Amino acid sequence: MSVPTRLLSQGSHIRQSTLPPPFLLPSLFTSSFSTTSPAAARRDGNPNRGVSALRRTGLRRRQTLSVRVEDLPKPVLDSKQRSLVDVDPNHGLWGFFNRDRYPFATPEYDSNHGRAWTVVELRAKDFEDLHKLWWVCVRERNRISTERHERKKADAGYGDFESEEREIAVGLVCRH
Repeated sequence: MSVPTRLLSQGSHIRQSTLPPPFLLPSLFTSSFSTTSPAAARRDGNPNRGVSALRRTGLRRRQTLSVRVEDLPKPVLDSKQRSLVDVDPNHGLWGFFNRDRYPFATPEYDSNHGRAWTVVELRAKDFEDLHKLWWVCVRERNRISTERHERKKADAGYGDFESEEREIAVGLVCRH
């Protein structure tokens, strides 16, 4: 009589097999499920392997850049020595700011606007005028969004309520 049969006949319990199902057996003998060998994964020819701006890992000892550090421009810290940038006063990006060209408008500026267009007035407009009005509304909503971002960045603590009311008023015009 073999040992397991003898143990079963004596009434003792044998633990069941601790082996995994047969389809998982190959995973016991490999370290990962990848079909690529770990050594071949690093031989892809990428010279920037291991360099990360997020983890602040810099260049390796023998790694060179195409530009030398000496050739990089130096920042001018003295404001008197800086050259003034000539900006076109009619540049299109000024449309993202209010008329005074401040980063964000005062609550009085946002709450001071004309009346809304009526449906009768809008129906009397031709396609060209409605198209222009649409883009004026889009530009105004972009301006409001830019100011909201600048207020949040500066932690201004004011102007949110008026800005939201203005966005609702502009949004209602754009939806009709």
